[in-house]
Amino acid sequence: MNNHVLVIADQEPSSMAALQKASEFVSPATAQITVLAFIDTGGPSRGDISHNERLEALDVATKKCFGSRSRISLDIVSTAEIAGYCADFCTRQQVELVIKTGHRSESLVYTPLDWQLIRALPCPVIIAVNHRLSAERKLLVTLDVQTGYSHQKALDTKVLKWAGEWCDQHDYSLYVACCVEASDPLTNADLQMLMDLEAKMRPRIEPVVQQMLSRLSLACKAILITAGSPVTALRRLADELDADLVVLGFTARHGLGQLLVGHTAEKLMHKLDRNLAVVPDKPGV
Repeated sequence: MNNHVLVIADQEPSSMAALQKASEFVSPATAQITVLAFIDTGGPSRGDISHNERLEALDVATKKCFGSRSRISLDIVSTAEIAGYCADFCTRQQVELVIKTGHRSESLVYTPLDWQLIRALPCPVIIAVNHRLSAERKLLVTLDVQTGYSHQKALDTKVLKWAGEWCDQHDYSLYVACCVEASDPLTNADLQMLMDLEAKMRPRIEPVVQQMLSRLSLACKAILITAGSPVTALRRLADELDADLVVLGFTARHGLGQLLVGHTAEKLMHKLDRNLAVVPDKPGV
């Protein structure tokens, strides 16, 4: 797991946020690490610093975060298609994980880079935020076990397996969340109805999750059942748990649906002040 990790450096040359977060998750001693900084040729021109100066600054920042003896590949790439370049790079170089910091710059007139990466990458991506890791290091993995569709079962299994391997390798505690979709409460009566729905669905959901955990030989601290709109409910659970990493699956949409319907991962990315790992529904992940 994570034998080759791609770190996408921050757009601002002076920022080390992505490198600092990456150093919390991976080590050059256990993984091959490539750091890429991008010059977006489709964006505003930055003529204040040369290519060599950028590369030198990136080298200095990388050594500060990972240590002066670290052997990490670095490069500066000029392209107008950052997500497409990263997707092709990950495929060719067999990258197993991508790490970058989140940028909440959503707009109605263009697709933010974070969204593009989630949709394009063939491997899991961590959108990291400036959140201090807790002493326990809690991972909250979200599953959709209610639909019963074979492709969703396969994705849930893939997501849970990835989360379990992460917990094992990085010493995290595993928590499993399942959301029963419903309207957010407006009154106390609505809130009671959601609580009743959670109690009703728990006997149906818990055995399914327990069976998945058993098949993968995983132990978890708790199975959390919640009701409400997925984004609101999952954000509340993550905050109550003080989760350090939230993990969920992603199934790419195509055509008009991709433009008009925001996926839960994409919506959650702009609401959640937690590190978010998105595992795509793609072969080989």
